[in-house]
Amino acid sequence: MRAKLRLVGAVAVFTAGLAVAACGPTAAHGTGGPPPPHSVRSSRPAAPAVSHGSLPTCRTHALKWTFTLLNAEGPGQQPNARLSAVNRGKDRCVFGGYPGVDVHNGKANSVDGVGRGRPAPVTLPKGEGVTVDVRYTPRGTKGASDLCVSESEAVVRAPQDAARAAVPITDTRHKTAKFKACGETMLLSPPRHTPGT
Repeated sequence: MRAKLRLVGAVAVFTAGLAVAACGPTAAHGTGGPPPPHSVRSSRPAAPAVSHGSLPTCRTHALKWTFTLLNAEGPGQQPNARLSAVNRGKDRCVFGGYPGVDVHNGKANSVDGVGRGRPAPVTLPKGEGVTVDVRYTPRGTKGASDLCVSESEAVVRAPQDAARAAVPITDTRHKTAKFKACGETMLLSPPRHTPGT
């Protein structure tokens, strides 16, 4: 009786072993059951990265520029002026950096715009633009140097463009105004996107 029980037990173990051996290679080779997680990820194409490279850069004469004096009286946290540029072309373009801007008395003294760091490029569909805050030392304020400029026009250009454009300087009521600043530079904030109106 014991011999029969041992024989039955051995047959059961042997049969179970065959079943495991038969299933093992099938799962390992991926012919049965769901594929491992890494196979699913590698079979999907990566999402394309957002790129500005296929778009043209914004050109100075394809932008509508405004240079507006604000109500700030001296150097500080509030900007003294605001420069804006709106894409008036038919297609999108990339505004990739700080604009060129300077105000000068003929060929004499000038106050030039400077920025810090490398700002992110901004894509501008038609009718949308960028705004740049401008800070400088107004004439007559504490710390003003003797190198001063008084002018009602600024010269601007788009990043990566050699062409320049003259822009009237206005106040917040859109009336002609005088830019009166001292020193050699005015500080520009990174261009920020402004949606169309």
